[in-house]
Amino acid sequence: MRVGVLGPRGTYAELAARSQFGEKVEVVPYPMITSVAEAVARGDVQVGVIPIESLREGSVGEALDALAWTDVKVQAEIIVPISHSLLGVPEAKLGEITQVLSHPQALAQSREFLRKNLPSAELIEMTSTAKAAEQVGKLQQPHMAAIGPKALAGLYGLKVLGEDIQTGELNITRFLCLAKEDNKPTSRDKTSIVFYTAKDRPGILHEILGE
Repeated sequence: MRVGVLGPRGTYAELAARSQFGEKVEVVPYPMITSVAEAVARGDVQVGVIPIESLREGSVGEALDALAWTDVKVQAEIIVPISHSLLGVPEAKLGEITQVLSHPQALAQSREFLRKNLPSAELIEMTSTAKAAEQVGKLQQPHMAAIGPKALAGLYGLKVLGEDIQTGELNITRFLCLAKEDNKPTSRDKTSIVFYTAKDRPGILHEILGE
């Protein structure tokens, strides 16, 4: 089975895919969440795994857009515990980090650690945690660090400068498995409804939910 995920190698989406389908599944990385959904719609992969919601930071906007505008179905939900690490090149020192790269959700989930330890560091948003680690490993700059799963250190030749840096003990992210075909009803299904209005105005959501 070919499974599309947000790439490059080592993202939480890949971890979610392997936990759901096994280590032998063929994982195909894509540069954006929307690209994963489009690959499923074209039939390039049988399943796509995308993040949809973080317990700490809420919904992932790009994933919601992908569900709304791409002809795919949600087949399953995967719950993944999130544990972030701060990763730098081998000669990096925590107190000398001036730039931190990661996905916006990971940066937000680590804000308390960053505030206490790197209050002056520039926060740079990347398309994924793995892309951030890949960039730090490629540039080999000791003032740069990435936030992501600890396993990225081994993939991109980095060392761990800090572990479990996310805020709070409970930090999970919901992932969705996308496919071209829907599942058969099980009586335990969840339903998501996407709608849009011709014009935005105060009270419109209340009116729709009240109908």
